Amino acid sequence: VQIQKDFEVAIILFWLAVGFIVREQFSTARFEWDVITGKRQRRWPQVFYLAVKIAWWAYVATNVLVVYTPHKIDCQASMYTIEALMGIITLCSSVLLACRTICVYQDRARIVVITIVTLLACGLAAAWGQGVMSVSAIWIPGGGKPWTEGGCAFTAVSMDYSVKYIITMVFDFVVLMLTVYGVIRLEGSDTKIGYTLIRQGIFYFVVTFVVNALITGFTIAQLNPVMSLILAIPTSAIAITASTRLYMELAEETRPMKDREVTFSRENEESYFGTVSGMSTDSRKRKFSLFRRTSSMDPEKLPHVLSLGPMPSSPLVEIHAPTPSHSGEGSRLVMVQQQQQGSITEAHGETITEHVAEAPSRAAS
Repeated sequence: VQIQKDFEVAIILFWLAVGFIVREQFSTARFEWDVITGKRQRRWPQVFYLAVKIAWWAYVATNVLVVYTPHKIDCQASMYTIEALMGIITLCSSVLLACRTICVYQDRARIVVITIVTLLACGLAAAWGQGVMSVSAIWIPGGGKPWTEGGCAFTAVSMDYSVKYIITMVFDFVVLMLTVYGVIRLEGSDTKIGYTLIRQGIFYFVVTFVVNALITGFTIAQLNPVMSLILAIPTSAIAITASTRLYMELAEETRPMKDREVTFSRENEESYFGTVSGMSTDSRKRKFSLFRRTSSMDPEKLPHVLSLGPMPSSPLVEIHAPTPSHSGEGSRLVMVQQQQQGSITEAHGETITEHVAEAPSRAAS
């Protein structure tokens, strides 16, 4: 009787999670459509973004099949599918979080961070792959709704089920620490984008840590199989919502405005980086690839322009192709400056000649 009550509560949580994701889907539909249709420049993290969305709806469909199927199905195979899809959702969500971390590192440090994240991701994938077989289920004739022939019932959840959630928490914590260190190392903690990355990273970690810890606790307590799985679907919903929302918000915040002039002069360096009053303008900002845009203006041709050196690509920010108008404006600016300098030189030369010519006449008088 208690297991049946717990199962009904799990069904309620399931539909609440689905409704929450449907609402979230409407709010992010425009962003996803722009990515699919090519209105946004395609970046490789978008693969994980779209994959986690697709995996979620496949996950929901499989759960609906298990709960509401009118005919007998292979319950154990269905549980394997559900656990595998949960692993894909968790892995893609954590990798999306890690993409933000990779962006704040450059050169050799980026290679080291990518290696660390890749190894952790492989460990996370292995843990979830092993956990696919942690849940056992069987078909019970007459055990479902009145209009069904029976239903699937969970018979056991092994202790190994909690391992994948523990490793997920470790992965997210390491990624958060790498983000904090990278932002402080390159920018300092008082910049807008650095504050955003750290704040969002902490938010994601705290939210997912709480739900993962609850599932781990229920599994270790071994109350019953349903209680061990009761928060699995809400956890997946929270993970996908937090990771995709944070990715979308950061992509929007760091997206260059079309009407913004691409100049790197000292006067507008602060506004180009999207800073606010009281924000640091440390030269270390130039290393942060989240803000980069390419331009056809050559710093060597413009002496008053700061040379920022090579600009590494960012997996989050769209890189706009240079236009001929920028190059032409830069060339015209150089020509005007040279003409002005030439005119000033000629004017000084004429003034000196006049003074030299007047000098003997003054001496004679």
